[in-house]
Amino acid sequence: MPDSLSFLPEGSPVTVREVDTDRYGRTVAEVYKAGQSVGLQLVTEGYAVVYDRYLHGCTETRDDYLQAEARAMAAQLNFWSQDNPVMPWDCRQGDRDTSTETTSELAPPLETAPEPTSHLPACVNSDCDCGDFSTQEQAQAVLNAFPGDPPSTRRR
Repeated sequence: MPDSLSFLPEGSPVTVREVDTDRYGRTVAEVYKAGQSVGLQLVTEGYAVVYDRYLHGCTETRDDYLQAEARAMAAQLNFWSQDNPVMPWDCRQGDRDTSTETTSELAPPLETAPEPTSHLPACVNSDCDCGDFSTQEQAQAVLNAFPGDPPSTRRR
């Protein structure tokens, strides 16, 4: 397979095979270009990781994804080259496997979390998603107020 930087130039025609719908109603799909899986290419190169939750819908490619990820991990390619990679779904929730981290690397305790301010959107009291913002500046203000954006560390 070609490397991912040249594999899917802008405007390339693709085929989308729906796998599932996520909890937000978004389509989860495999994307193909000329019969080759774009996602599998990204996993092979270590630019993406396998999200087991949706593998049930990938019966024909499930093993390919898992093997590609294992090879990328063993070769420490891209994402896997980090000393302590944080899985994307953990990063979005502010979770980390703290078994190898020191206390200084952990998120600040609850009592040091900043209070929401009136200029931030109401979603800061629960969990913000991209759709809650109309500009990048709004999203950045929330990220600045809540580094890592873990809702579990916010005061209610």
